[in-house]
Parts: sequence; structure tokens; C-alpha cells
Amino acid sequence: MHRHSRRHFLKSSAAGVAAVASTQAFSQSPAPSKKTIAEVRALEAKEIQKTTSGWNDGLAHPIPYKNPPGKGKDRAIVLGGGSEYMSSFLVGYFHAMLTNGIDLRLADIVVGTSAGAVLGSALLGSRLDLFSAEFNLLADYPKIMAKLVPTKKFSPSQERVMKMGLNAKDGNPDTI
Repeated sequence: MHRHSRRHFLKSSAAGVAAVASTQAFSQSPAPSKKTIAEVRALEAKEIQKTTSGWNDGLAHPIPYKNPPGKGKDRAIVLGGGSEYMSSFLVGYFHAMLTNGIDLRLADIVVGTSAGAVLGSALLGSRLDLFSAEFNLLADYPKIMAKLVPTKKFSPSQERVMKMGLNAKDGNPDTI
């Protein structure tokens, strides 16, 4: 695919959707079903993925996986982001699980975003104690922690994690 054709495809797709919507407003035929739209998009995606090796357009694009990372895996851990709030939760959660005989390091695949990626790495790399010690050190120096963690305006992931923590009324597995 040419350098500019992908950008053109992205721009024209948005314009095409608007044109189809306005044309349909005047026509008698019903709008395509969600299933039809999904099938068309899947076919377009397959066509685009066939040519990823030649892309050099400066845009992010999917890596064509011959073997999807989760294929054939039985146990996975997926960890979300949430800044220091999620990090501190995960340190405590991982320690509690390990203390109670549940070794999360036995998962076949661990994926994470932001704090989840860092803590997943600490767990699998047997560095959880080191990470925990660093958190405890920061607790002894609140001025440093105050500079690292924004307290006036929280990010959406921080707000999500704080809300989850406030809504948790017990330590049952379902709540966690």
C-alpha cells in the first residue's frame, strides 16, 4: 500500500460513512445491518493486514502475528493501569495471593497497561519485594511522593482505581 493511500483510506472512510448516512436518509432502502458492517470491516482489515510489511507511512499499525500471544494458553492475568494507586493495590494483592498459596507467577501469559505492565514484570521477575520496599520508602518521605502523584487533578485511570477502592467494602474474591 502506498504511503499516502493509507492516510487517504482513513480520511475517505470517515467521509464515506458520512456520505452513506446522508444518502440513506433520502433513500428507501434500510441501513446495512451491524453484522454486514462488521463483516465488511473485517474483510477490509484482512486486506490491509496482508500489506503491513510494506507500510512506511509514519502511522502506528498492527503487527501481523502468525501465532496470537494467547493462543493455546489456559491461564492469563490482565492488569490495568492506574498510576501509583493501582501499583500499591497490586503489590498488596500479589503479596496476599502468594501468602495464601496462590502463585500468580504460574500464569501462562501476563499482559498489562501502564502500572499493570510494571507490576506484572515485577511479579514475574521475582522483584515484588523490591518494588514493595521502594513503595514503603516513599511512604517515609511524603514530600517526594506528593511530587510524584498528582493530587489536584487525577488522571482517568487514577480516578477509576480510587473509585474501585472506595466501592470495595470487603476482601472477597468477587469484590477484588
